[in-house]
This record gives sequence, C-alpha cells and structure tokens, in this order.
Amino acid sequence: MQDCVRAGGYGSAWFDHRDDAKQLTCIEARGPTYRGVLRGGAKSLFRFHPNHDGEVARLAVRLAPSNALSLATVERGRGDKLHVATAGGMGPGNIDSLCRALTDLAGIKGAPVIATDADPPGDRHAAQLRSLIGKHLITVEPILPPGGLNDWNDVLKSGRRAR
Repeated sequence: MQDCVRAGGYGSAWFDHRDDAKQLTCIEARGPTYRGVLRGGAKSLFRFHPNHDGEVARLAVRLAPSNALSLATVERGRGDKLHVATAGGMGPGNIDSLCRALTDLAGIKGAPVIATDADPPGDRHAAQLRSLIGKHLITVEPILPPGGLNDWNDVLKSGRRAR
C-alpha cells in the first residue's frame, strides 16, 4: 500500500507523514493503548493516493489515517483523489503541507475539498479547513457518512458504499 502503513508494536499501526518531496517527516502511531506521533518527527500529512503518481483532481482531508484509508476503500479507490490526514489536529506542519496541496488544486476548476465526519470533532476540523480553503478560492464539498454513521470507518465496517 504505497509503503505508507506499517505494523507497529503492541497491535498498533504506524502511518507515515511525508512532505511535498515525499520525504518522511514523522510516524503517527495508532493502537489500542496509544495514539500519537513518535518523538523526533515533524507532523505534515499522511498521504494515500490510490493511483500512486497519477493526477490529483480532488483532495479528501480526514482527521485520522484510518479514516482516510476507509474512505478510499468505500469509494473503491477513486484514482483522482488524494487522501490525506492531519493526525487529529492542525499544527504548523499540517497547515503548510495542506496549503501547498490546496495551491496545486486551485488551478483545477471545481476541485472540491472533502473534510467531514458526522460528529463535533469533524465539524471543528471542517471549520478549520474552511478557513484555510477560503484563501485558495476552492469550493468545499462536505460528504457525510451515510445512514447516520459517524465516520468512514463505521461505513466500511457496515459494508455500505459511498453515494
């Protein structure tokens, strides 16, 4: 899977964060007893592009890498969408990387940014993103998980597909 996820210790998954030059900047670990960024790194964005190096016309911004991967799976790997995650919050490294990605998309007519979970943290994250996106004159297309579910992990577990 593009070498962006690895099995870590104690049942955790390790998600890499890479800069625009695809250089590793940090490792985000998520497991049953730990969630955080390993020491010595600088958060940027977890990135997953189903089409690897193909053209990106859409950007899906999630809070957690697992949600980014779940949305990619539910959508059956739509090849023109870059899935990114911010490791929960929006720090300087996330914002810088995200602004560069948005600048790249600004030239594509109608390239929406998708960033919504159906819960209060998702609403806060979407509000932060809208404030960033406004500077880039890009429209926002919020996609909520179907059927009253809270996030895309729940959608994947339920076997539903995106509309």
